[in-house]
Amino acid sequence: MVTPMTETEFRLAITGPTESARLSIDPALVTAILGDLRAELAEDASGALPLLSQAMALTWEKREGNRLTSRGYDQCGGVKNAVRVSAEGVYAALPPVQQSLARQLLRTMTVSTREGQFSRRPVTRAVLYAAHSGADPRQLDAVLEAFAAERLIVLDGNSAQLSHDVLFTAWPRLREWLEDDQVSWILHGQLADDAAAWRDHGDDASFLYRGTQLAQLRQASQRWAADPERSPTLAESERHFLLASERAVTRSIRCGGSDAEVRLWDAADPTELHEIGDPFRASNGAEVPALAFSSNGLLATGGDDGTVRLWNVSDPTRPEQVGQPLMGALGNVWSLAFSPTGNTLAAGDGVGHIWLWHIPRTTLIGARGSVRALAFAPSGHLLAVGSNDGSVRLWDVSDPARPEEIGPMLPGGSAASFAFAPDHQTLAISDYAKGTVQLWNIADPVHPQPMGPPIPGPPGVAAISYSPDGRTLAIVNANNGEIALWNVTDPTQPRQWLRPLQGGASGIFSLSFSRNSQIMVTGGSDGNIRLWDVADPSKSHLVGAPTPVSAAGILSIAVSGDGKVVASGQGDGTVQLYSISDGLSLRKIGKPLTESNTAITSLAFNSNGKELVTGIEGNGQAGVWDLSNLAHPLPVDQPLPGSPSSVLAVAFSPDGRILATGNVDHTVRLWNFNTAYAIKYICTNTAGDLGSRQWNNYFPDVPFKAPCRG
Repeated sequence: MVTPMTETEFRLAITGPTESARLSIDPALVTAILGDLRAELAEDASGALPLLSQAMALTWEKREGNRLTSRGYDQCGGVKNAVRVSAEGVYAALPPVQQSLARQLLRTMTVSTREGQFSRRPVTRAVLYAAHSGADPRQLDAVLEAFAAERLIVLDGNSAQLSHDVLFTAWPRLREWLEDDQVSWILHGQLADDAAAWRDHGDDASFLYRGTQLAQLRQASQRWAADPERSPTLAESERHFLLASERAVTRSIRCGGSDAEVRLWDAADPTELHEIGDPFRASNGAEVPALAFSSNGLLATGGDDGTVRLWNVSDPTRPEQVGQPLMGALGNVWSLAFSPTGNTLAAGDGVGHIWLWHIPRTTLIGARGSVRALAFAPSGHLLAVGSNDGSVRLWDVSDPARPEEIGPMLPGGSAASFAFAPDHQTLAISDYAKGTVQLWNIADPVHPQPMGPPIPGPPGVAAISYSPDGRTLAIVNANNGEIALWNVTDPTQPRQWLRPLQGGASGIFSLSFSRNSQIMVTGGSDGNIRLWDVADPSKSHLVGAPTPVSAAGILSIAVSGDGKVVASGQGDGTVQLYSISDGLSLRKIGKPLTESNTAITSLAFNSNGKELVTGIEGNGQAGVWDLSNLAHPLPVDQPLPGSPSSVLAVAFSPDGRILATGNVDHTVRLWNFNTAYAIKYICTNTAGDLGSRQWNNYFPDVPFKAPCRG
């Protein structure tokens, strides 16, 4: 099986061919392309190489001598524009007959979710031929080959699909085609999924349509057949599915619960129930024998397939499954019950087993794009969330279980970084592309106000950080390796302490200050850590020689709360710890901590210095390390689960009780790290204390101590 490429492999895919062709490439260009790819490929990396190839081809056309530059890439408009130019070029070159076929083919290769989001639909050539039986197959093949030649369609043997979902946003012509009668495309997308599920389950009759759903599709299919040029075309499998549904209606009537579906009813008036929304499948079998509601808006369903599924029914008209099915039961799940707090779920199966699951105490925040940066205000009650849609939004997390978005969206650019000042009154937000940093007065976070004009600088701002004493704002550049130090004692009139420091020939990606504001630590693409004496910011200078860490580059830097430990996260998936107790040099502590074979995108120390959390590219998890013994750090159980995508940002609240993780899938997860809460929860929700016999079974080398007494 071929797995998605890591960021390190993407870097090689960019730099390797240019070196073979004896071309040079700006370091900032590599960073910009990776950033754009990461944003566009948030859900699926399978189309990465075609997009990369198009962007590189257009950048080559704008080269300066034998050098590929960020300027040329910007002139091309980035990955999205490369797709638009390529797609429009292919379409314009087709003869009129094939242009008409292209519209029909591309629409056939697309489905739409109920929310109106378009996505790719892999199809075989046989399906395309059958769906467009009036067209010459040779003409259809010619259209497919033309788009495949520009890597806009991926042909694999007898199958075809669009190279990536970015086509739906990057190519206006395709978007216009699909938004014409979008309701029909949403219906067709649901029909295609349901027909495939029916076929995959051996034509199981429980998957067929009936009632209002069948009537709706019956009317829609008749309307589509009358206007095939503008409407979806039914594949043979979809026609068979609808025909089987029609036949089933005449044969049987199923009762709720015995068709593996769950129906929600409005019981505000118990004498007159009204069904809410559409039924939803809750089992791969034929029945759903058990249901249970929690106190916090979850519905648990138990199926005869031995699974328990959790559903978010806060909006009962649109139930959404939460996570993967809980496995373990043998045979039917006959009974379910939530604890009063909603954090424990019990299930009884068909062979007399009782299963208990702990529902993690986490809170999910929705964002408008891939979450690239997170920061807590010094009070710990305010969380800033930066997304790749160019926005920074503020959330009140005073009650982590019920976060509330407050105030307006603040502009920051697609690769914004930001930092709260120690005075609790100021938030600095950078714009990567413009190179500027805007200071905002957030004394009233509901009505933030800009404080004067933006701080100017060259494009490529990778990170910013306030010194703990609040006097200095440091700005590092991913393009030229410069570090600018600004005096922000008066935030309405910032001024530079001195000329920018040179942090290496290539880009700087991350920085952090020591707690006493006297040492600054930086790391970047050259794989070196540098220490800077910034006790007197106007006389800041490099301390000693750079410390080499990894040829894969340093993507993240963090300094522990006591200022004695530095952690660096590398592009090769390792984390290295260093001691800076003397404040003048780095001393390596132990061997690298190996997280994965993908990049470490972010790092955060807990305020007690005993836990280190790492954001991991590609698998949607955050690793947690116990640093009680620095010489032998230990991973804490399993990584914190998240989404299938990358964790781009992690941040602890100042008191160390809340961890925020930001993901490519547009979500922020809040994790409860309050030890006292955990102990209280365990002792409250277990049947009595742990006895000495059980203690000796689990901890034979540790003297007995009743954990829930005293």
